[in-house]
Amino acid sequence: MESILLNQMTPQQLKELIADTVRAEMNALTKQSRVKAPEEWLTRDMAAEKLKINLSTLHKWTKKKRLNAYGMEGRVYYKNDEIDQALIKLN
Repeated sequence: MESILLNQMTPQQLKELIADTVRAEMNALTKQSRVKAPEEWLTRDMAAEKLKINLSTLHKWTKKKRLNAYGMEGRVYYKNDEIDQALIKLN
């Protein structure tokens, strides 16, 4: 059936069909890419382990605003992506 429809289309209609299909697929991909990945939260121990430092160094870096800490009900957490962003490339 599809081949019958394609045979009845003009080249311009076929071109428009292809363009519309590609546009629809691109819009779907764009919407999917806008979905933000869930944030990964690390405990103090997990953050220190990731950075290969002890808890006192982590505390100092937090106080000096090198890392952002977040709290809830007396617990302290760090965002994994913020830890990655805080690391600077050395030449």
